[in-house]
Amino acid sequence: MENYCLAYGQIITPASLRTLAKLHWSKLKVQIRESSQYTNGEYLSLKTPDGGRISFEKIAVDEILVSGEAETADQLTAICQITSDCLTNSRLKHRLELHNAVDQQYNYLHYGWPLSS
Repeated sequence: MENYCLAYGQIITPASLRTLAKLHWSKLKVQIRESSQYTNGEYLSLKTPDGGRISFEKIAVDEILVSGEAETADQLTAICQITSDCLTNSRLKHRLELHNAVDQQYNYLHYGWPLSS
């Protein structure tokens, strides 16, 4: 099994995933997909041409979990930076922790969230 770089985070917003899908996501491919985790659930999937992926899944009325993966730290940083920039431009409170292939946190992107999570 290959080691991937991973991102974990949260967004605090009452907005729906379909509303978030309409934001300007730059060069990312945006899709609403069915969730295998929840009955009648769905998730928002964002992808880059080079293979970076990030997804949003609504877990409460005002909370969305974020997870991402990529083969390299550069790919993960690129998709997470686009994501954070878009969320920041929309003034959505969020945090993203980026971890390398050996699970060491190497970056923390946020808006309106304290530095210590």
